Amino acid sequence: MNPLDLRMIFVSYIITTAICAIVMGLLWLQNRKRSPELSFWLADYVLQFVAVLLVLLQDTLLNFTPIFFGLPLSVVGTLILYIGLEAYFGKKSSQRHNYILVGVYVLVHTYFTFVQPSLPACNLNFSVGVIVICLQIAWLLLRRVPAEMRPATRGLAWIFCAYVLASAARIFIDLAMPVSNNVFQSDLYNTLVIMTYQMLLIALTFALVLLVNRRLFAELETDILERKRAEEDLRESNERFRSYFELPLIGSALSSPEKGWLEVSDGLCTMLGYSEKELTGLTWVELTHPDDLEANLTQFNRVRVGEIDNYSMEKRFIRKDGGVIWTNLSVGCVRKPGGTVDYYVVQLHNISERKHIEAAESEQRALAEALRDTAAMLNSTLKFDDLLDRILDNVQRVVPHNADAMGIMLLDAAAQCARLVRYRNTRDSDHAAQMKEIEFPISQMRNLREMQATGVPVLIADTGLYAGWIVTPLTAWIRANLAMPITIKGQTIGFLSLDSATPNAFTARDADRLRAFVDQAAFAIENARLYAEVEELAITDALTGLFNRRGLFQLGEREVERALRFQHALSVVMLDIDYFKRVNDSFGHPTGDRVLRALANCCHTLVRNVDLVIRYGGEEFILLLPETDLASAAQVAERLRQIVEQMVVPAETDAGDGGKIVQVTASLGVVGLTPETQNLADLLTRVDQALYAAKQAGRNRTAVGE
Repeated sequence: MNPLDLRMIFVSYIITTAICAIVMGLLWLQNRKRSPELSFWLADYVLQFVAVLLVLLQDTLLNFTPIFFGLPLSVVGTLILYIGLEAYFGKKSSQRHNYILVGVYVLVHTYFTFVQPSLPACNLNFSVGVIVICLQIAWLLLRRVPAEMRPATRGLAWIFCAYVLASAARIFIDLAMPVSNNVFQSDLYNTLVIMTYQMLLIALTFALVLLVNRRLFAELETDILERKRAEEDLRESNERFRSYFELPLIGSALSSPEKGWLEVSDGLCTMLGYSEKELTGLTWVELTHPDDLEANLTQFNRVRVGEIDNYSMEKRFIRKDGGVIWTNLSVGCVRKPGGTVDYYVVQLHNISERKHIEAAESEQRALAEALRDTAAMLNSTLKFDDLLDRILDNVQRVVPHNADAMGIMLLDAAAQCARLVRYRNTRDSDHAAQMKEIEFPISQMRNLREMQATGVPVLIADTGLYAGWIVTPLTAWIRANLAMPITIKGQTIGFLSLDSATPNAFTARDADRLRAFVDQAAFAIENARLYAEVEELAITDALTGLFNRRGLFQLGEREVERALRFQHALSVVMLDIDYFKRVNDSFGHPTGDRVLRALANCCHTLVRNVDLVIRYGGEEFILLLPETDLASAAQVAERLRQIVEQMVVPAETDAGDGGKIVQVTASLGVVGLTPETQNLADLLTRVDQALYAAKQAGRNRTAVGE
């Protein structure tokens, strides 16, 4: 017998559920932006209200339809609450198992509603579903939430544990006692379970509201602490800014949109050399290096129009004393509410020292690259004349843009006179032609004399102030000079000289750079000289100093080709000493060598500088006479024959009779260049035939070939 009116209990339950749903709705309205997860909570309460309402309608409809919809809605609502609590605490997890649980629950519930209607079975199924979901909620609140939140969630967890106990009790009651299929005819124990659900719903609502309020209070406390911390940080920031603003190593300032200085630090005053009063009376435009002004104004205007809020750049300022300093400029802005610039915040770091180091490193790299390239260029030729030209071609890569003229002087064999062998004047090409092959006596040139004695370069910043500078019409324009000795194995062989029309055009740095270049040039000159000596030895007869057979073909072929190309005259004379073997047999080979050297001297005295004299082999000599016709060549040959015939050579003997003399005669053949001549070999064949004719005619005579 149930002394309680279950209908009145359900009416009060539905009223309670409605009130709780309204409370939850108000809670959602107040916190939906901060905590959108509360919408899940509200959905649960709405479903619980509908579920209780449908159960209450069973008495009116007199069937299981309300029970079919009501109990599942309650289970689904509890699952939605669980999902909402996970989202609220940031502990979302997969709900696949719960979806399967709800599906199984609905299938079982449908079976015991329509196939085999049984209210006890439906209640049992409902209680199992509630127990499974409430246990998950309790585990979430007791173990899964962060440890610092568990004191606030523990009470709520016990409420869900109470739901579990109430549902378990209901299962025990339904299994132990007979239950009617009419919910309103339930026994006292089931009625007490329903009332327990009602009380737990009220407690749950209160606990959820309290949970949200605690979170709000915690956030409010956090906001207050953060505000206090922000205020303290702002105060410290202002203090740091003021101390940073006044750092002596950094220049700081506030600048107006009109480019004036509103406030300047002591560091900036020291950096620019102005007092605070002087600096605030100027604009930064007046202090900016002209080469950096356009770039700075471009960035400044971009900030002014709102395109950017800050910029940094490397920039030069002009100090009060006229000096230039490099700075790393950083500019930001503070804007008014309308977006226009109120003022600019400026910071300057002096980077002049770094820039000087970078410039020095850049110069060293450029010098190293230039020296590497010039070394390759200079060493790519062994021709002495080509080398001198290449030295002047490359000198301005080492000392750029300072020299208006440059020249190379080489000392004579006695080291008493320096001859200008190469000269270039970028200002006046006619002047360069006039300076060609000029000789400078070392004794009269102070700077050359000092370099020859010390091996040290001489830098003349202003020739007008240099005692000993000789002014001539050709050198009057020179106002600065940098000269460097060219030294090979400790001996000065010449000088490299740079001239400028501008005083102070050269610096000690230029001298250092030029020294490195000249050292390379000296090495290349030494190589070229050695090559020239070797090349000369290869075409020179060691005994007579004349060209040898190889020299004949190397130089003579060129002369023959030139004469054929331009149709100029050219003749060849071949000389052979008559019976020269007798000289060697009678007086010995040393005397024979004397005769050969004497004959070579005779040839040299007779011919011109353009003529080639060759010892062709043994006692045979050849004279190659450019621009000489056959008749003139025959006259030269005959004069030579007469000179040889009159030549007297002392004999060299071991017997001590040094009074013996040797006289010889010579046979000569002469031919001239003809249109049929193809090359030097043709000429040699013809002149050899002419010489043979002279010998056949009795020797000591000249034979002219056809």
